[in-house]
Amino acid sequence: MTVLKPAQLPVSFKGSVLDYLLNRGDHLTVSRAAISAIDATADVAKPLEIQRGDVLLQFSSQLYNAAGKVIDYSSSYFIPGYFRFHVNRRVGG
Repeated sequence: MTVLKPAQLPVSFKGSVLDYLLNRGDHLTVSRAAISAIDATADVAKPLEIQRGDVLLQFSSQLYNAAGKVIDYSSSYFIPGYFRFHVNRRVGG
């Protein structure tokens, strides 16, 4: 499997890359995310309609396939107080 290139996506693609990978049959197993509080940069603040420098939660994630290879990197931004997140942690193993 190689890196997904923009030319491989349908011209009208506007959806979720995760949904695209699942629909094409990729065997995905886990996504791991680091969660950090950051100051919004101008390019992130504008589409969220917030001020540059406002605090955001940034999820930096890696998506793994069944062979343990990272097949997707992503950054997602969330306004604190708008969403409620829960973290499930595995004990042992």
